[in-house]
Amino acid sequence: MSDKVFAVLFALLCVLFTTAGQLMMKKGVSGLEALPASWADRVLFLAQTLFDPWIFVGIACAFAAMLAWLAALSNAPISYIYPFMSISFLLVTIGGMVVFREHVPMMRWGGLSLIILGVFLVSRS
Repeated sequence: MSDKVFAVLFALLCVLFTTAGQLMMKKGVSGLEALPASWADRVLFLAQTLFDPWIFVGIACAFAAMLAWLAALSNAPISYIYPFMSISFLLVTIGGMVVFREHVPMMRWGGLSLIILGVFLVSRS
């Protein structure tokens, strides 16, 4: 397997872990109340938030994404591989629609289409 193919596969794995982590963290914070006013309460609030199961697994996904990203970087120039990360914009948007029933306006779809076109053009270089 060529270095470029290996790098793209690890970049896509990074994108999948990033997307999963973002959706899990959103799920974890969805039921939270506003940040408390006092600093002591804020520290307790943030500590409890970190150990929410959704947020904890989301952070673990972010760590796994970082490991996959390091593998991708070690096998391709950053100027080639980094644009693949923008695929997460599309996947997170679709995840937000499916999981959280978020509305996505047409203007956003247009922007996402341009991003994906850009990734396609970079992948051809």
